[in-house]
Amino acid sequence: MARRAGMSRAAYQDFESGVGNPTLESVMRVLGVLGFGGRVASLIPPVEIPQTLASVEHPKPRRLRAGSARLRKAP
Repeated sequence: MARRAGMSRAAYQDFESGVGNPTLESVMRVLGVLGFGGRVASLIPPVEIPQTLASVEHPKPRRLRAGSARLRKAP
């Protein structure tokens, strides 16, 4: 299996036992040998992009006029 995936035997044993951090390339090689290389996209769930504050349109703030009640001083 290691030879078919183009990996050393030690690297494949680490892969099987869950030791270390395999690269995406080595994972894809093993999946290709097992016949899952073309179906990787079906194994990954769709990603929903959350809405950000920048993507939400807010009404533009209105400027106060000179005669506005907020600008008048209390008597």
